[in-house]
Amino acid sequence: MAALVPRSSRRKNGNRSDCRTASFNMGAVTLVAEGQPKFNFSVWPFSMDNIENANHTYDLKSDGTYTVNLDYQQMGVGGDNTWSPKALPLKKYQLTDREIAWELSLELK
Repeated sequence: MAALVPRSSRRKNGNRSDCRTASFNMGAVTLVAEGQPKFNFSVWPFSMDNIENANHTYDLKSDGTYTVNLDYQQMGVGGDNTWSPKALPLKKYQLTDREIAWELSLELK
């Protein structure tokens, strides 16, 4: 899985952004996700239980399952101070509390 990068923070790893469509081939069936507007996604070759309970990337063990994350957006890390407890992304990369309209359709083909 080329998008997966060995990092200690597993939950935002391998994210793809500004996607209109994503297809996940599962052998005889393909799952197609389409977003309006665009969406983010990531796929990990681990169960969610394994991801949540791993303290390090070497604790992740593939068991034949995949976790697919479909998100409206993720808050960026672009800022002037990413190393301290007060670190925040620049305003243009922050997700604010506001109502959004987002549509995501899933289809098995």
